[in-house]
Amino acid sequence: MAVDLGTGDSISAGRITETESAGNFTYSFWARRIGGNNKVINIGKGPNYTNDEFIALFHTDAALYLQNRPAYNTYSGITPTKLQHFFVVWDGSQGTNADRMKLWVDGVFKSPTSTNGTFAATSPSNTNNWQIGIRASTGGSSSGEVAEFKVWSNSLGESEAKSDYVGVVPSRDTLVCWRPLGWADPDPDYSGQSVDGTVTGTPTLVDGPPIASSFGFDEDITYTVSPAPTGHGLLLATQRNQLVF
Repeated sequence: MAVDLGTGDSISAGRITETESAGNFTYSFWARRIGGNNKVINIGKGPNYTNDEFIALFHTDAALYLQNRPAYNTYSGITPTKLQHFFVVWDGSQGTNADRMKLWVDGVFKSPTSTNGTFAATSPSNTNNWQIGIRASTGGSSSGEVAEFKVWSNSLGESEAKSDYVGVVPSRDTLVCWRPLGWADPDPDYSGQSVDGTVTGTPTLVDGPPIASSFGFDEDITYTVSPAPTGHGLLLATQRNQLVF
């Protein structure tokens, strides 16, 4: 499933301390804008509208802004009208804004349309929770669908961007947050960190992103293997699409 966020709806995803004053980390999510380009989607951490904020902002000008405020990269024409996969890599050791903040959309690398300011070498030090659907604690309500929010504590690359787009269960070596979104309230964390999220408002559950076509499964069918294998089971799923043992 995915969550359809309206005015006042949000999910607090916890502090995720590995993203505080961090030289590198990676996060990904699926998103779809609803209501036209005059509607926004916010996913980020920090006091809103301050220089201590780290955020992905789908803005009313039909652009996506990836910010380590006050600097930011602009990606014009990013207006997902269906659920699309966004994979963001932060690496403060690189020399330019375009290299310090990298973006893949549906497994395809996107260069920024423009950059503004100069990114600091680390992410902000604020201890706010990551928020999905609202900008910090006030303002900036979203209108759109979000699913499968994940965070890793290191800088991943293109191969991981592609595999996360087509895959189901993420690589767990450095995974510090995995919130499928929409499974339960409070929203569970499947990364092993056991920090459940807090749901505010009344987000609606909707169909989630399709499973990768490379698996060869119909996206709306649950496949069951019978008889079930003994011992440990296996579940590959994006909520809409399951291979269940």
